Amino acid sequence: MVTSVPLSALVASKGNPRRSYDKKSIESLAQSIKKDGLIHNLTVKPLGGGKYRVIAGQRRYLALQYLNRKGEIERSYKVPIQT
Repeated sequence: MVTSVPLSALVASKGNPRRSYDKKSIESLAQSIKKDGLIHNLTVKPLGGGKYRVIAGQRRYLALQYLNRKGEIERSYKVPIQT
């Protein structure tokens, strides 16, 4: 099921096999998201209490977090998700 939740409802995955990310790559992805929007949904697992753990789409999640830190999107930004 595809829906959307605020960015603030998302929690990073603990089990992601990637342990490091190229900062420039995340910044580039963030600018692409800013320009074109989020093209692919994040896959999440409900945690309860209105929170969702990101299962697939960690780089997109990090890019959204980057945009939030830069003040370019709010924590209320609606992120398309699928469970």
